[in-house]
Amino acid sequence: DEYDLITVLKDVAVDPLANLKGESPNDILVKGIITEIKRMLKRRYDGKTVVLQPDGITEKDFDVIIKTLQYEGIGTSLEVKIKGIREFLKKMGVAELSAEECLVVMSDVELSDVTRSTVITEAIKETKLGMTPKQKELIENAKLFRFESGVKTIKESKGSKVEDSFEGTITDKLSANSDYTGFAKKIGLNENQLAVNNSKEHLEHTIKGIDTVIPETNFKCKNTIKKWRSVEKNVASVLELMDEVSSVRDVSEQNIGYDLEAILNDGSRRFYEVKSVKRLGETISFSNNEYSTCVSLKKQYYLAIACQTENEISICFIKNPVEVLRFEKRVTRWDWMCGEYTGEVVKTNME
Repeated sequence: DEYDLITVLKDVAVDPLANLKGESPNDILVKGIITEIKRMLKRRYDGKTVVLQPDGITEKDFDVIIKTLQYEGIGTSLEVKIKGIREFLKKMGVAELSAEECLVVMSDVELSDVTRSTVITEAIKETKLGMTPKQKELIENAKLFRFESGVKTIKESKGSKVEDSFEGTITDKLSANSDYTGFAKKIGLNENQLAVNNSKEHLEHTIKGIDTVIPETNFKCKNTIKKWRSVEKNVASVLELMDEVSSVRDVSEQNIGYDLEAILNDGSRRFYEVKSVKRLGETISFSNNEYSTCVSLKKQYYLAIACQTENEISICFIKNPVEVLRFEKRVTRWDWMCGEYTGEVVKTNME
């Protein structure tokens, strides 16, 4: 989209009062554009069902789902190349992948914690006013919750308790815990299986930042790191300069438990959660979504604690932080706090 046409076309609309006051030349032109684009989409995908990747569903899981359903999918990676494409395609009538379609696949496939918590949240919203027998059956047969005994269907859980950090990824996205507990009751989970009902775990911890001795190495930049850019973008720029990194993608707006996805030269991936601090050694916190994603991705997950000043940025990289750091749970809507960390720090000047 070298001419940035999608930015214009995504805002096209016919005047809703056109039928009453008559179509303007603008309305006639817009109708023609929309009709022709819909024809082009139909020809391009040969009549197959086409769906968009929703926020909160990882790209890997999205690919698995559309392959299983034999759909054609348009993922968020295309949004990086063509800004505004998803919003534009929604206007053209292309729907997002639904929670129900995900549930169908999840009866046989174990997806990531990020995707499963998103599907549960959507199911809670969709069934708030009532649950149909079909919806109940799909939910009961899906590998949906992470229990302390592992990812299982509700029928397979046999009274096992829902893993607390996974439960937190769900309640964090809801306006009230009662929405979650009400849903859990509808689908057959008993009160003893819900961590949110265990008052002993609802303790608040006050943690002070600890000055941590961290080895620092100066990082020689081939390109310029801009002081006016966000911390996430500057961390991405630093990662792109590392010899083993092929490319870096910013996924911070997708709410999938990390901010940056790096593809290495050998094709493997790393996932970076960026935390901005005023000084290295300052306490940082993880949301349940981030904590649960780290538990799931393990050694592929990195914490990038960044201190950005007027003239330089220092970044402390920590591999698999949940395993190597000590976190304590604090109840706000549940955060995981860490006041002491040691990792590999790179430092570079900014312009």
